[in-house]
Amino acid sequence: MAKDMHKSKWDNATITKLNVFEQYVNDWLNVTLNYNQDYEAYDTLEIYDLFCGSGFDGTKTERGSPIRILDAVLKRNKKGKTIRIYFNDKDNNKIEELKQIINEKYKDLKSENIELNFSSQDVSNYKIDSKKYYKLIFLDEYGIQHINKIKDFLCNGTDILIFISSGHVRRFLGEDSFQKYFDTTLISKKDFEGKSNYETHRVISNYFKKLFPKSYISPFSLIKDNNNNGIIFISNHIGM
Repeated sequence: MAKDMHKSKWDNATITKLNVFEQYVNDWLNVTLNYNQDYEAYDTLEIYDLFCGSGFDGTKTERGSPIRILDAVLKRNKKGKTIRIYFNDKDNNKIEELKQIINEKYKDLKSENIELNFSSQDVSNYKIDSKKYYKLIFLDEYGIQHINKIKDFLCNGTDILIFISSGHVRRFLGEDSFQKYFDTTLISKKDFEGKSNYETHRVISNYFKKLFPKSYISPFSLIKDNNNNGIIFISNHIGM
């Protein structure tokens, strides 16, 4: 069984990943809040944290992605726009804990034009039906199992951040249980031969560029326990 990261102290690589995520959220808000259109589709920004967890690490000292999202949103002039945030985790206990933390830490979010939605679903069953233009979707930690869902989520105005353990892809890509997550006509173990840790994540980034040739794609690499991990940013918003 995979280790529950929300029950332990986070290491430097995890905190760095979350710092990078928070900076992306800030940059995304800087662009989208300043984009002025009168159309109804532009009056609401949406952020989806689909592996949100309980809000903090096991020591209750390091902020998780939900708290970082709220902190980033609250410090801004929202210029009359509504920001709708969707927190999802298939572990309902984590959702209930997150609700309690938010209720205690943040008062009267509606007066700040912030709307929260909570759910407890497996991401493979998660659907996004909103017609609003700007969406930021975060697939964290276990996102590699849901690469195929990106095709369902990616539309005009949508930006996606996905955490990828590139070292695991390099190691296990030849196994049948792993290949079901990838189009092996576009990537193979041979692509990783002779590659450094940094170049390993570039191989993954290039795979996404082949998979989504019309999207803007940018990688960020992290080293953890001598394994290469990283974030892939996928954007279908030309302003980002």
